[in-house]
Amino acid sequence: MKFRIQIIPHLHNLTTTGTVTITLNPVEDTSKIIFHVNNITIIKHSVSVISTKPKSSPITINDQDYVEGQKYRIMLNENLEIGEEYLLGIKFIGELNSHLQGFYRSRYNDEFGRER
Repeated sequence: MKFRIQIIPHLHNLTTTGTVTITLNPVEDTSKIIFHVNNITIIKHSVSVISTKPKSSPITINDQDYVEGQKYRIMLNENLEIGEEYLLGIKFIGELNSHLQGFYRSRYNDEFGRER
């Protein structure tokens, strides 16, 4: 699996926006994609799945939502096939929190004692 991610911090309101493209290589045929999320809002209409085969059309998404255990589930209209490669595209909104996990904010004092 490969990830290409862009995160844009918005320091005025301590949020982030971003996009991620995840390269998927299924190890079995499946019509379900599940991944972990924590304090991230997925922009549902932005989610897309497409084969990397030339002239492929996006795969229809039947359902998508958050599920128990800080996970997000995408149900597809057709199977992702073993041995093929797919691109999962997502836009999201996050929070710049101070929990020291993921993309977070922190403070420090520079050499002149100024808080940064």
